[in-house]
Amino acid sequence: MPGLSAFMLSAWAAKSGMPAAARKWSLEPAASRFTLTLAPSNRWCAHVGRQHRSNGTLLVASLARGTFQQRCFDADCREQGFRGSDELPIPLGVLQAASTALVTPSTATPELDLANDWDEGEGWSLQALAQLDAAEEKARRQLEGRVA
Repeated sequence: MPGLSAFMLSAWAAKSGMPAAARKWSLEPAASRFTLTLAPSNRWCAHVGRQHRSNGTLLVASLARGTFQQRCFDADCREQGFRGSDELPIPLGVLQAASTALVTPSTATPELDLANDWDEGEGWSLQALAQLDAAEEKARRQLEGRVA
């Protein structure tokens, strides 16, 4: 879901005032949830209003609600009842593309090996994101019946 990833990272970079890159991602189709674990370069937490010193942060998108929010791994934040930042809206076009990819089983293309495309300082390479984008487009076309 490169379109959704790019939007979330861009929106979070603007909100936090710091560059944002994804360290890893996960998709939970049954829950319509997409999660990006952020790289150490952005540990900004909405609860404390600053970067965490050592704990990481993540962005969680709810495709059912059409929003995403920041959460963190900090025990103090959880202890104080922080369950996530204000929900930020996902644009309709980005949401529709992500939802299409979510319901299409062929999105999980076995030929994609992104493990070697991770750069600790930069996040996913542009080539890896282009591969994901191509897989998402292929899935969308298959869903629309253009490709057998």
